[in-house]
Amino acid sequence: EDAADAANRFLEGVAPVDRHMADQWLVLLAVTGGRVRVPAVTDHLEAGCGLLEAFGVDVGLERAAETAVVSVASSLDAGQ
Repeated sequence: EDAADAANRFLEGVAPVDRHMADQWLVLLAVTGGRVRVPAVTDHLEAGCGLLEAFGVDVGLERAAETAVVSVASSLDAGQ
């Protein structure tokens, strides 16, 4: 796969982050709460969601036809 082709496909998509960056956003969402649209649910993303849930973080994963939305309703208490 050509890197330029991959970049063009990402730019044509509707998700603001690519599939390789999606799991990295979980850390930020755990601290701040919120949601982000991702182009695909990867094994890394699913594992990260499971890890956050093991620590009591409420994580939602809504799959759609071409994308998914990851949401964190409650954030970690930064004061602890």
